[in-house]
Amino acid sequence: MLTRCMCALLLLSGCSVGDDGDCVELPTSCAPLYQPTYENVYAQTLAAKCAVGGGACHSAAGGQGGLVLEGVEAAYEGLMTSGMIDPSAPGCGTLARRLESDDGSYVMPIGAKLSEAERCAIHMWIQSGAQR
Repeated sequence: MLTRCMCALLLLSGCSVGDDGDCVELPTSCAPLYQPTYENVYAQTLAAKCAVGGGACHSAAGGQGGLVLEGVEAAYEGLMTSGMIDPSAPGCGTLARRLESDDGSYVMPIGAKLSEAERCAIHMWIQSGAQR
C-alpha cells in the first residue's frame, strides 16, 4: 500500500483521493477471472454482486453512498463521476482501495474480498483506462 505522502505526490499528477486517504498498489501481473472489459466487469461482478445479487447494496432501492449500479450505462456514469474510479491514477480511486482493503467494514463487497482473479479483472480494466 502506498503511504499518504506518496499519495500526496500522486495528487499532483491527478490522483483523486477520498477521505480515507491511501492509494493502493495494483498488481502488475495477475490472472483475471474474465476478459477485463467494462461489459464483463459490469455483468459478472457489478450487476451480479453489487446491484442485484448478494446484498444489493447498490441497487436502486439500496443506493449506498449514492452509487446505483443498476443499468449498464448509468452504472458506468456513476462510477466515473463519483470518484470510485480514477483512470489517471488507478490505485487511488475508491473502488480500487475498497477492493484491496483488509478492513471488513470498508472492503467491497462488505465483509469479504472478491477473489484475486475477479479483483484482477477489475483492476486490469481500470489500469487500461476504464473505457466503456
